[in-house]
Amino acid sequence: MATGVPILAFDLAPASFRATPEILAQYGALTGAEDARLAPRVAMAIEDALDRAGWPVGRVCGPETALADNFDVSVRVLRQALRILEARGACRLRRGPSGGLIVLAPDQAAIAAAMANHLLWTGVRDAEVWEARALIEPLALAAAAQASDRGQAAAAPPFLGLALACLERFGGGLSSAPKDLSRALDAAMRAGDADRAFDLARESVRIRRGSGLAVVSESAPSFPGATVGQNLAARVAARIGAEIRPDACRDGEPLGTVWTLSERYGVSPGVMVEAVRLLEDAGVAKSVKGRGGGVRLRQPDPASIITTVHGYLAAHAAMPEAEVCFHLNAWATEQAARTRSNAQMDDLGRLWGLVEAAPEPVRAQAWFALQRRLYEIADNGPLHLLAVCFAGFTVRAQASAPASDPALAGKIREAGWAIVRGVAERDAVLASAGHERARAIFIPGPRRLMRA
Repeated sequence: MATGVPILAFDLAPASFRATPEILAQYGALTGAEDARLAPRVAMAIEDALDRAGWPVGRVCGPETALADNFDVSVRVLRQALRILEARGACRLRRGPSGGLIVLAPDQAAIAAAMANHLLWTGVRDAEVWEARALIEPLALAAAAQASDRGQAAAAPPFLGLALACLERFGGGLSSAPKDLSRALDAAMRAGDADRAFDLARESVRIRRGSGLAVVSESAPSFPGATVGQNLAARVAARIGAEIRPDACRDGEPLGTVWTLSERYGVSPGVMVEAVRLLEDAGVAKSVKGRGGGVRLRQPDPASIITTVHGYLAAHAAMPEAEVCFHLNAWATEQAARTRSNAQMDDLGRLWGLVEAAPEPVRAQAWFALQRRLYEIADNGPLHLLAVCFAGFTVRAQASAPASDPALAGKIREAGWAIVRGVAERDAVLASAGHERARAIFIPGPRRLMRA
């Protein structure tokens, strides 16, 4: 092509996990992420292609017409997809007749802000944030100490680093800890002493929680595109997002029409259409056609934030952290054993029946759906969001469904039965032991920083 602008020079077919019905079904069962709109699906496919190419930061990909042809969509839909990726910090749009995208590395602060927005719009509670911190902070800071011990920078891996950054968007964060404790924690991380870092981080959470610090009330939504994309539509979406209340989302309150919103915020209808699309991608708004239609708020959908997190992890070459996922799963199982209702147990029993009797791949789908149901019963928004993002990324990263192994399937059923029985008997110890058996199947060897 004579434009002088490089085209994406690698295969743009959907990644194998999207083309494999078994893996796609498992991913949906685990995350609940189902978005039928075309532009978000194209954005996800572009992320998959960039992932396969090693996420070539700084590369110019285009022009738009070639990209649209490669993805078999119109230029209009492609631009919507690129706007979504721009708001996520994955690219910057290149203007003009030879336009396309410039590949960026998504910014951790922007993605953490998107996760925190989701939690604020769903009505996260102070107690949930503290409980999540008690689990995540010791793991993240101990992992940073381990990195220091290996001669690397004292930083948590992408999974835990992003989780920690999300929780730091709320009040009462690490900077609120007593100075002497913060200094001791910094020294432990620099010295590579993971055990001491773990203990000090746990003590820091305990002290800060006991001091009565405000958490959710000190936080306000911020839109990642306002600091990453730097386009007018993203800045308008940030202004609207900062005014959204959880109860308004729950009740589906109307925001207005594109025309009334453009007048209210002093922008053109075209800019407002793009701003609304960004809010739709954030899962907090929807457009209603016809008489009496317009833009309405909605209960935030986790689908968009999950795919946003996955793009960030892929861009930063994250490896699936199965150990962290199992730790989160064990927490959810113990909580479910303590708090489940009879109706919730009936639902778990139904899912377990599918795990026991259904053929593959339905059995695997039921297993992931059962895991998701345990998180819903445990009722902690931050930990539920982190778990489905991280576990979903592990599933998404698979090239194909694992081969069926009758012996392995039998061991998994035994571990699963111990989990379900523990929840049924309200025995957190038995339920946790079942998860430990499952962990031993998938992650042989000693635990790494997974202490009680």
